[in-house]
Amino acid sequence: MTAPEALPLPPMLAHNIEIARVWLCGDEDQGRSLRVTLRSSIFSDSERPEHGAVTWGMALADIARHVATAIANQHDDVDYGLALANVAKVFDAEIGNPTSDLRTTERVDDSSDPEAL
Repeated sequence: MTAPEALPLPPMLAHNIEIARVWLCGDEDQGRSLRVTLRSSIFSDSERPEHGAVTWGMALADIARHVATAIANQHDDVDYGLALANVAKVFDAEIGNPTSDLRTTERVDDSSDPEAL
């Protein structure tokens, strides 16, 4: 199987900053896993470090809403609410009882360099 083309970039605005890249690696025979590169410090606040986790949680919720919208747009028999409920249900289950091992293999902490990711 050939690799799919890269996803298109969103419209460029004056202050875009890429915060994450996600790849599905491997195949069905070898097993698939996600590989993630994060600009992990992008939401850091040295005076209130808990805000980073809160803001990442908000970003993940926004991503879930985008995914639900895409699913609903692709399938006439699935509405947005059902898609979002299913994403949230599996998200909660996966957080509580992961089905795969997590190996953080790369992390970029330099939020000042948008090309560093």
